Amino acid sequence: MTSFDWYSAWKNWDNSSFGKPSRDECAYYEAELGPLVLGKNARVLELGFGNGGVLAWCHENGHDCVGVESNHILVA
Repeated sequence: MTSFDWYSAWKNWDNSSFGKPSRDECAYYEAELGPLVLGKNARVLELGFGNGGVLAWCHENGHDCVGVESNHILVA
């Protein structure tokens, strides 16, 4: 198992949940990012997008968001 595989397994990331943040994750993103971006058409760059939760949350809230990721499995 590579370090990328281990990290994805540890985070419980899988294809079926990619880009689908949980209710708790959305609440966290709103608390952390909301004051910076809500009510605006923000442009967001996420470094290390992981399972795509922040990207999805930003998109759902009308922001222009892109991400870069070094884990080739997550990119695919």
